[in-house]
Amino acid sequence: MICEVDTTLSDASTKLAQERTPSTGPRAHEIILAQITGHEKAALRRLLPQLPAGTDAFLACRFLRGHKGNVTKAAHACLQRSRWRASLKAELAYPEESETALCAIYSPRLLDWCDFFGRPIVYVPLGKLDCSAAASQGVTIEMLIRRHISTLEAIERAVDASANPLAGHLLVHDLHGCTATKFVRSRAFFKEILKIDSTFFPEILGKLICIRAPLMAAWAFSQIKQFLNPVTASKIQICRGMKALEPYVPVDRLAIENI
Repeated sequence: MICEVDTTLSDASTKLAQERTPSTGPRAHEIILAQITGHEKAALRRLLPQLPAGTDAFLACRFLRGHKGNVTKAAHACLQRSRWRASLKAELAYPEESETALCAIYSPRLLDWCDFFGRPIVYVPLGKLDCSAAASQGVTIEMLIRRHISTLEAIERAVDASANPLAGHLLVHDLHGCTATKFVRSRAFFKEILKIDSTFFPEILGKLICIRAPLMAAWAFSQIKQFLNPVTASKIQICRGMKALEPYVPVDRLAIENI
C-alpha cells in the first residue's frame, strides 16, 4: 500500500498548478514587481543574468531575500542549489512494509485548499516522529530526509502556483504525542532538514504554527531555535490548543479532515 502522503502531495500540487503560467513569464514578473521594493528590483535585474537561462523568477527573488539583497551570495546559493538538485537521486519506491512504516512515522500532507491569505497549507502530525523507533522498523534517517525533500518540492510547486507566490505557505505542526525522548532521538533529523530548508528552499515558509503542543515544546523549540535565522524564528508560533490557527484557517475543517 502506498502511503497517503505521496498521492496527497502529488494530487494537491498538481491541482494547484493546473492554472499556472510559467513562473518566468508575464504573470511572474507582474506579481513580483507589485510586491518588491525598488532596491529589490534593481538587485533582481543584476541577479538574473548570473543564473542559468530560464531560472524561476520566484526562486531568484526568494534567494535574494534569503541573502538580504546580496546579489553575489544569492547567485552563489542559487547555483549551489542547482548542483545539489542535479546530484539528488530519485526517491526510491520502497517495499510495502517499509513504505507503511515510513508513512506511520512521517506523513506530511499538502492540503488541496489554502489559508485565508491564499497560501498553501501543509499539515504534519509531527508528534508521531521517533527516529529511534523508525530505525527498528527499517526506516533510516536518509529515507526520512529524502521524503522531506520530496515534500519541499511539492510545496514549492504549490507556492509558485498560488495567488501570492512570495507569501510562502502555512505550515501546521501537530505536536500531539510529542515527548522529550522522541525529540532527542530525532534531533539529528531536525538539524539536517533545517539545514536543507534554509540552504536550498529559502523564504518558502510564510508561517509555522505548532498546535496541541505539550509543555516540553517550548524547551524543544529553544533547542531548534539555535539553528534558525532570526527571520525564520519570528515566523514560528507555539500553542497548547488550536486557537492560534483561527486567524489563518477554518479550524473545524482542518480538524475534521486531518486530526
